[in-house]
Amino acid sequence: MPAVSAPEFASPNPKPVAPARHTALLAALFLGFAVSGALFQRHAQSTPGMMQAHPNVIPLYLSLIAMEWGLFLYVWKSGLDRTGTKVSEIIGGRWSSRKMCSLISAWLPAFGPYGC
Repeated sequence: MPAVSAPEFASPNPKPVAPARHTALLAALFLGFAVSGALFQRHAQSTPGMMQAHPNVIPLYLSLIAMEWGLFLYVWKSGLDRTGTKVSEIIGGRWSSRKMCSLISAWLPAFGPYGC
């Protein structure tokens, strides 16, 4: 059976997508979120009836979605704009059909601001 290889694409403009300081700050934010989440979980206490009750997780999910949008805006406005990089260059450009655009748009609220 012959091997199939993917075509290699050379970037026409090999430049950083964001300043090094921006990338370091973003990595520090992710590390801070991970450490604070671990500390929060470490101090969580279980009660005997906790498994029967379903806690209200909607505020948690909404806050996580808001945090994801905040991170996207930080990357977009503080990093990509400074180097002139477009979001479409990072995510692969525009979609070619209305069907693909509709499919992606249906998932848009859950996965972030990637418009058509």
